[in-house]
Amino acid sequence: MFHLAEEYPEYFKKPETLPELIAYIDAKEIICPSHYWDKLYNRIRLSGSGYLNPPLILAGSIASDKKKYDRFIEHLERADEIGILEDVINFLGRLTKERDFFYGERPLDDSIFEW
Repeated sequence: MFHLAEEYPEYFKKPETLPELIAYIDAKEIICPSHYWDKLYNRIRLSGSGYLNPPLILAGSIASDKKKYDRFIEHLERADEIGILEDVINFLGRLTKERDFFYGERPLDDSIFEW
């Protein structure tokens, strides 16, 4: 995951802090993980205490891109709060395929899905 085109040389290094990780995610226009969000969620949930909102997958997949992004950032913030951000960064860094994430141009769409 941690590789950007030459137009973002300040992001070539692996993020180490939450602000660096969020800046990287924004520069890559990542919305959230695709196939591995549930694994990431369980890693965070089982390492901490208290309720953590679930990832917006399966029935939640109809949520807007903005809501998915916000939920993903909420999970990263919790990982930082409970002291496992480095583990989460390493987990995300192993996701190297383009299909491992959903992407969206900024600003993210916050429209409501209608049938």
